[in-house]
Amino acid sequence: MNNREIYEMVTNMRSNMLVFNDNVYYVSYDIDTNELFAGTATNTGISKEYAVQYDSDMSLDYNLDGLIDLMMQDECNWDIDTDIDVDNDLIDL
Repeated sequence: MNNREIYEMVTNMRSNMLVFNDNVYYVSYDIDTNELFAGTATNTGISKEYAVQYDSDMSLDYNLDGLIDLMMQDECNWDIDTDIDVDNDLIDL
């Protein structure tokens, strides 16, 4: 399957909207980079907030699952604050 066919298949989906954590993302395909991506709508198109390489040997559903997995993985990454104020009198080191 060539990039043009993938683009047409993605743009002809029943819906290109994906609601994730109360945010609306639009799904599209970039022919130049062979990426399936999701992002918010802007006045110039869709921003690429999440992107995966499209595996043309697999189905559209498989590639969408990969994109959603990436979004869920990103949501689960927690930034641990290592700069913690500690009263040294309370901790026996």
